Amino acid sequence: MGLLPTYATAGVVAPILLTLLRAVQGVATGGEWGGATLMAIEYAPAKRRGLYAALVQLGSPVGTLLSTGAITLVALLPKDDFMTWGWRLPFIASIVLVAVALWLRWNVEETPEFQELKANDGTQKAPVIELFRQYKAKLAIGVCTYLVGNAGFFILTTFMISYVTRVLGLPSSVILTAMTIGAVAQMVITVLAGRLADRFGPAPVGIIGYSIFIALAFPIFWLVDSRDPGLIILAMVLAFGPCAITYAIIGALIDRLFPAQVKYTGMGLSANLSAVVAGFMPALATVFLTLSGNSSWGPATLLVVIGLISLGGAIATAKVRAA
Repeated sequence: MGLLPTYATAGVVAPILLTLLRAVQGVATGGEWGGATLMAIEYAPAKRRGLYAALVQLGSPVGTLLSTGAITLVALLPKDDFMTWGWRLPFIASIVLVAVALWLRWNVEETPEFQELKANDGTQKAPVIELFRQYKAKLAIGVCTYLVGNAGFFILTTFMISYVTRVLGLPSSVILTAMTIGAVAQMVITVLAGRLADRFGPAPVGIIGYSIFIALAFPIFWLVDSRDPGLIILAMVLAFGPCAITYAIIGALIDRLFPAQVKYTGMGLSANLSAVVAGFMPALATVFLTLSGNSSWGPATLLVVIGLISLGGAIATAKVRAA
């Protein structure tokens, strides 16, 4: 994407190419999450599955650190340079990450559990059809459970940047710095939540995480509304904390919903369908903000609704598993 032509040189072709490449990126990410998480779980020792699943999720805070750090650095350029060529640098630098990811993908073997399933002819030729035919309810539960991890996080990042800069009138560096510190906290909490999931089970830990997310929705925005950089940092730590808890356990939680022959597809679709819904959340948060007269109670209310949906999904997951 960093090598795309500009609108001035290619016209409407430039944004079309950008959109297509972003779509390809989304397909690649969506296809990898379920497989990576499932592989970590199946390779993990029996008493460490929660931790191994959580370690996969470290990609989110690490990605946040890298992206906010990259934007912070290129934003130091003069505005004209940034708009002309500076924005391309993070995309070009990401080639290194792509190369590492491809190397890992080509050198990882299938898990013994999947190899046994394949040897016994237990794989599905059309897992998506089977999933929608036999496991629609479980898929819906998976989508709901994942909603905080996608939709809630989008509001607390994409929308929050716009809110802080456009509504509160603060420089972007304030919120980007806060998010960078929040991402560090997210990394630590993700690992801790994974260990707790191994001890108490992913469902109880997830239910606590979703409950904290709901309880902190309004206080997070109150802290941001103070316009105090220190309190905004605290807000982002409090925001990313419960997100980290729910994100850490989501793989181990959804893993329990589906049988082996459709597990990869079930986990992937749960995440991807949730991401489709989440894509509209920053825009919907803006609608809530407008309806509330530019008051933060609008988007905070949306966070509560999202949290309640995911909490219901986590409770349902525990009951389905128990049944």
